[in-house]
Amino acid sequence: MVSDADGSRYTMHAVYLEVTPPERLVWTEPGTGVTTTSTFTDLGGSRTEVRIHQRNVPSAFLGPRAQEGFRSSLDRFAGYLATLEP
Repeated sequence: MVSDADGSRYTMHAVYLEVTPPERLVWTEPGTGVTTTSTFTDLGGSRTEVRIHQRNVPSAFLGPRAQEGFRSSLDRFAGYLATLEP
């Protein structure tokens, strides 16, 4: 992740546990123990629902700054997707 405010970088290392194209990704972060499951559902009309579920989330990751950072990652993902041709 890269901070929009000051350009700080936050590196993440992950191990993929499941890759099921095009509907599901599951990965774990060895350093934190967090396991993330992302599911993608085709809603038709070039729309996709993305659901993210996390387990074993440390309390430090539940604060407003951490949540803001995670949301900014999703915003960047949406911006990237908008650049792709349908």
